[in-house]
Amino acid sequence: MVLLLAAAAPLHARLGESPDRIQARYGAPIKVENGQYSRDFCFTYKHDGFIIVVCFLDDKSQCERYSNESGEPLADEEIQNLMEINVRGGRWNLKKGSAASKQWVSDSGDAFATERRENGHSLEIMTSWWQHFIDRHPSNARPGIKERLKDF
Repeated sequence: MVLLLAAAAPLHARLGESPDRIQARYGAPIKVENGQYSRDFCFTYKHDGFIIVVCFLDDKSQCERYSNESGEPLADEEIQNLMEINVRGGRWNLKKGSAASKQWVSDSGDAFATERRENGHSLEIMTSWWQHFIDRHPSNARPGIKERLKDF
């Protein structure tokens, strides 16, 4: 019975999963990016026509971005399925929406989802902990080549 349930589980990452569980689902990442600290990093996967970027904090998935490898927008059914997988036992409530993007928050307030119809047509789902981490540790922009080489 357990094997039947495991086989029926959708093949999408879930917030809170470890890198090993996600790699078992998608295979080896095609790109690995270290974060600013030893606690955060991102893996990029290609799987079944999707590009999935999973950001980890303390070895748990905290942010997942989904897009079609073709660049086409995600279908409404795909968006709903991905959101259902990652709602963490609650429901999603539309926070704001426009033609270019929509934002949802989970009932518990511990997860957020953003659909962007422009610039890559993606769905990003993140935990409130990841949002807190990003807010407290904004990325340091790397200076341009000219700026780096100005004293050479």
